[in-house]
Amino acid sequence: MISGIVTILFFVISGWQDPMTEPQAESLFRRGVELQQSGDPGRARQAYEAALRLAPDRIDILSNLGVVCARLGRYDEAVIHYRRALTLRPNEARIRLNLGIAHFQLRQFRDVITQLTMVREIYPNHTQSRLLLGISHYELRELNEAIGHLEAVHTTEPGDVSVAHLLALACLDSGLPAKIERAGDLVRTIFRELPTAEAGLVRGSYALARRDLQSAISNLSEALRLNPGLSAARIRLGAAWLLAGNREAAIAAYADELATNRDNIEATSRLGWLYREEGRLDEAEPLLKWALDRRPDDPGLLYQLARLHYTRRQLNSALPLAERLTVLAPRYRPGRVLLSRLYFRLGRPADARREKEALARLTGEQVRSSTAAEANNPLLNHQP
Repeated sequence: MISGIVTILFFVISGWQDPMTEPQAESLFRRGVELQQSGDPGRARQAYEAALRLAPDRIDILSNLGVVCARLGRYDEAVIHYRRALTLRPNEARIRLNLGIAHFQLRQFRDVITQLTMVREIYPNHTQSRLLLGISHYELRELNEAIGHLEAVHTTEPGDVSVAHLLALACLDSGLPAKIERAGDLVRTIFRELPTAEAGLVRGSYALARRDLQSAISNLSEALRLNPGLSAARIRLGAAWLLAGNREAAIAAYADELATNRDNIEATSRLGWLYREEGRLDEAEPLLKWALDRRPDDPGLLYQLARLHYTRRQLNSALPLAERLTVLAPRYRPGRVLLSRLYFRLGRPADARREKEALARLTGEQVRSSTAAEANNPLLNHQP
């Protein structure tokens, strides 16, 4: 999702040297700047490291060392140097921006948000910060925040198709009618005729949200023909096949994704869920466990794995999962039903009765007036 969305910039810092620094450190620093500007980050790194040994508290050396480490793909080291520089000058927005970018490259999205929110306090209209914040919130499935930032960037850069693409997907993923229509606006004004895989993904996703399954399958299949590596299109194609009643095609879509991208958590969790429903428990269990290890607070994964253990009569393994599920999604009726059954079978009638009383209170619209994340979690909303 990130690739191609944003151009990464790193700012070189100069002119902050301590006048008391020994001349050798200054000479090494200047040499590092020359090498860096001439496109030789490897030798620049060596010069900065030598300068830092002589002047360990110079923030310009620390900052530029972070920049060249980032250029070399050594983002963990860049983070260390930027953080050290910020201890010396905590209000320097350029260094904090570079730190946020390094965290972004490491997919440490919560740290990105922490750092770039502080940058925006100094530069509220900084477009790149808002874009990275929007992407980070999207990756964390914090869709309201993502949409807010991406809308702001789209207003500033209306011709940037990659921003409009991510904004449309965030609006669609929210599941909210007004946001789905906002995505429709983008489809009609930007993506209707574009012959790209990304445009096909947006058109297909919008059709899927409107339950126009024939159009969804057609557009998503075309997107994958143009770009077989477009994971988001394959995940949505699986969902479209499932809604169309073709479980075999849905399973094939998710399995195809895992064949090329073993770390795709959406494909893993959805394939595990479908295998569980089909009674293929030995295949489902490792997939669901792997996904839950990476999303321990995902109600859908908790429900699916608890159901799997319940089916196997592994009640003591199912119980903590079901209890955690009801904490995270207290208004989710099937989770309460499962927990009540577990308490009953484990000889805890008072707890079972309490859950039945909670169920009795969950009537009508109250059952489905839960959070957007719960309402749009496919692992919660497709049970047999």
